[in-house]
Amino acid sequence: GGGEARPPGALRAHRSDAPVIVLVDRREGGGITCDRFYKLVETLVQNEAPFEVCTLESGFGDYFFVSQPEPHAGSARLALPMLVERKSAVDVSASLRDGRWESQQRKMRVNARRMEAAGAAKVRLVYLVEGEFTPFCCGCGCEGRGVGGCEQTHASVEQCEDAVHLLGPSGFEVVRMPSLTGSARWVANEAKRLTAAVRERSIRAVGRSF
Repeated sequence: GGGEARPPGALRAHRSDAPVIVLVDRREGGGITCDRFYKLVETLVQNEAPFEVCTLESGFGDYFFVSQPEPHAGSARLALPMLVERKSAVDVSASLRDGRWESQQRKMRVNARRMEAAGAAKVRLVYLVEGEFTPFCCGCGCEGRGVGGCEQTHASVEQCEDAVHLLGPSGFEVVRMPSLTGSARWVANEAKRLTAAVRERSIRAVGRSF
C-alpha cells in the first residue's frame, strides 16, 4: 500500500547544469499521489540528489541514472551503466507469486546487454531489498507462512530468502535496507558517486534520448 493520498507536487529537483540526474519511476512508493512517495522525494531533496520523476520503461528498474550535457550543448542525455530495482519485503513476496520477480530480472538483463552493446561500461544490476521477511498470520489455515499476506498470494519467508540469495549468482548486486528512506539515501549517495565519475571522465555512458 502507498499510504495516505496526497495531491501531486513538484516532480523534479535539480539545477539545469547538474551532471547527473536520477530518474525516479512515478509508481515508486505507491505512486505520485501517495504519502510514501513524498517521503521518498523529501529524502532525496534532503540528501541533495538531483532527480526527475517520470514513467520508466519496463526493465529499467525504479531508479535510472543519466548524465546530461553542458547547458545548450545540444546533445541528448546519456544513460549511465546502472539499473536499480527497489523491493520491500512484501513486494518480493507478492512478485514471486504473480511472476513479476523473474520477468523484471529478465528485462533488466536484456536492457543491460543492449546498453553494453551500444558502448556503455559493464552495467551494474542492483536490487534494493527493504525490511525483514516476517510471516503474516491471516487465519485461513496456511499457518501464517506468507510474507505480507496469505501464503496463497504471497511467498513464504524461506522462499523469499532463497530468491534473494539467488540474485547474486544471476548477476545482480543485493543491497539490504531497513526502510524506504534508507533506500533513498543510498540512491542519493550513488548519484554523488556517479557525478564524481562523470566529472573525472572515468565512466562510459551510452547515448539515448529521455
